[in-house]
Amino acid sequence: MSETSNVTGQNLDFSALVSAAEKGASFSALTAAAANAANDPKLLSAAAAANAPLERIRAYVKANPDNPLVKANQHLVPSIGAETWFATGNISLSSAYWWALGGGLAFPGQAPLAFLMGGNGKDWGAWATFTSVVAGSFVVDPKTIPALPEFKLVNTPIGWVKEGPCQITLSGGAVGDGAVNMQFARMQEHGGTYWGSVSGIAVGAGYAGFSGWITLQWQGF
Repeated sequence: MSETSNVTGQNLDFSALVSAAEKGASFSALTAAAANAANDPKLLSAAAAANAPLERIRAYVKANPDNPLVKANQHLVPSIGAETWFATGNISLSSAYWWALGGGLAFPGQAPLAFLMGGNGKDWGAWATFTSVVAGSFVVDPKTIPALPEFKLVNTPIGWVKEGPCQITLSGGAVGDGAVNMQFARMQEHGGTYWGSVSGIAVGAGYAGFSGWITLQWQGF
């Protein structure tokens, strides 16, 4: 499990987010790219790959409804056939035990809704540096996330945003087939509800597998 260097609501270090924004991971760039994403076969393939783990979980839940573990965690797994929301964007990771992550996601079906993300921490599983265009889906309506109480309205250099924490699990890198997957969830202290995941092909070097938390900055909510 990652150790992070910041605490929600205290002096957050946005160096990873700012660096990503300077490299073009801005709200305008995200929404412009997202407008064409729904017709990109590579991104649609990545979205299907991102959804595969959830579909396996749903299949297990359906086949084992009386399992005590299933009953205890049903609130974390949306029902079969539930609506999903397409997401696309980019991820940049730099790590060698210490990690810094930036990027953002847009939701073409709910434009101009999008978020930039940034965070840092340390984890023995973080040994990769890469960038990746990603796509996937959220199983929680994205518009409801910035409305959660842990997201606060903040005036930043990029304008007014809803800012708050997010739990992540990242795996993959620029080895083998280059696949990378990143999952998003509400913080454990607020229930740990799974929000969604994205996948893509990484360009860079190394492999990373770790969990931690980052900060999201939402616009268009």
